[in-house]
Amino acid sequence: MVNLLHDIRYAFRTFRQNSVFTIVVVLSLAVGIGANTALFGFVDAMFLRSIPVGNADDLVVFGWQSGPSPAAFSPARGGVSSVSTRGTGDGAVTTRFGARFPSALVANFRTEGKSLADVAAFAMADIDVSIDGSGDEITAQLISGNYFRTLGVSPAVGRLVVPEDDAASAAPVAVISHGLWRRRFAEDRAAIGKTVTLSGALQATIIGVTPPEFHIGRGVVPDFSIPLAFEPQLARGLLAQENWGLGIVGRVRPGVTVEQVDGNLQGVFRGYALNEKSNTAEADLPRLEVISARQGFTTQVVAESFSRAQMLNRFASLAVLTGVFLVLLLIVCMNVANMLIARASTRQYEIGVRLAMGASRHRLIRQLLTESVALAILGGAFGVVFAYAGRDLLRLAIEQNLPTVTDIRIDPRVLGFSAIVSLLTGTLFGMLPALRATRMDVNTAVKQGGRSARGSRSSIGRTLLVVQVAMSVVLLVGASLLLRTVGNLPANDVGFNTENILVFHLNVEALGGDRGRY
Repeated sequence: MVNLLHDIRYAFRTFRQNSVFTIVVVLSLAVGIGANTALFGFVDAMFLRSIPVGNADDLVVFGWQSGPSPAAFSPARGGVSSVSTRGTGDGAVTTRFGARFPSALVANFRTEGKSLADVAAFAMADIDVSIDGSGDEITAQLISGNYFRTLGVSPAVGRLVVPEDDAASAAPVAVISHGLWRRRFAEDRAAIGKTVTLSGALQATIIGVTPPEFHIGRGVVPDFSIPLAFEPQLARGLLAQENWGLGIVGRVRPGVTVEQVDGNLQGVFRGYALNEKSNTAEADLPRLEVISARQGFTTQVVAESFSRAQMLNRFASLAVLTGVFLVLLLIVCMNVANMLIARASTRQYEIGVRLAMGASRHRLIRQLLTESVALAILGGAFGVVFAYAGRDLLRLAIEQNLPTVTDIRIDPRVLGFSAIVSLLTGTLFGMLPALRATRMDVNTAVKQGGRSARGSRSSIGRTLLVVQVAMSVVLLVGASLLLRTVGNLPANDVGFNTENILVFHLNVEALGGDRGRY
């Protein structure tokens, strides 16, 4: 420990003596580590971290998949979320997956679901809304009155929907997302109590705002949450008996497993399906799937749990993005390694004298690695600052292009990732220079008194330089092709003359019109 502290003090003394070199190395590392830290923060928020609700591990979401003969059972209306086909020709096997159910089955789950403490229903919908006379189309969710209670979510401002709000005789209310509150109301608390018009037919009062980190999976943040009781006024038909249009999320009782929930409700679901399609053979009835909702309960999350292809596509996209950032980090590491090799050549006399005075090669390698790791830690610290700034830029960019976004936080998990990357980076770019610097003829190094510092570049340095340039060229070519593709989009032949043609969206219902007339 004493030797380690001595190495650290000596490292920072050398940093002060070579301040320009230190600044260049630290900033180079900060770019590479910061970019990877920001990416991990985004991936963690979107795909790894549990959704920000109370005890997410106790939530389950329901789906279903067809039996051996998919055509033997098909919901009267809706229900099917995706179709998967394996094989080709006569050997092809088709499976239907669903994440939505009829309203009557929700009631059955509530009465028969002894393994569940609460069962809530929801449905996503794009709805026209008029706020202070300005029309827009937003992502909304129609929810049962116990939805937020089931999730264990508390409001950021005002209050959330409660069971008493989910009644036809109640006054129409709505809860808005924190993002919409920020964009449309500049976080003004006076937004609570405002009246908005939904689909040109329903006037609802804003009663609360969801927390800024709230999302229901994959960054999906509904801008409006409206009680299901007012669904008929929105003309969605979700409550019709034949319509399979509602998602179901439940909270399990303490000590209950997913398998026990499946055993409890499998018969309830298959019995309902058989009652709806009485001529269906039992073997061809769909099967209920109980899925952990720890990472969300959107249709996409449920579909990915069924479909291996969809999951592989998601991870393939992440792999490409991660690969780009890792290549950037490798380029930074090779650049820093080259600078350390060049710097080591100016320290040959110093290292030679220390070897001549009895210092072991192992001891000097440890000293040089300590310097490298210290540089990497400094770079990681500045990288976290860059990642924090990049987090806000990334969030703004997503909000400009997507209707939903999740909260991207620099939390202990992200900081731990940055620390690990910093340590690995310091070891990676420091090992080769340390091994090369301590492999020398002591007599020659001492006699020359450091005059060999301007010698020829080593084969290792040349190799690193070639690989660094090659990888940089690959990144530059890829970026150039992307920019060229984006630049050529306006020139693509779309089959008609696009000159002086504008495309716009008209919210007829938000303006009080009748969509059926248009």
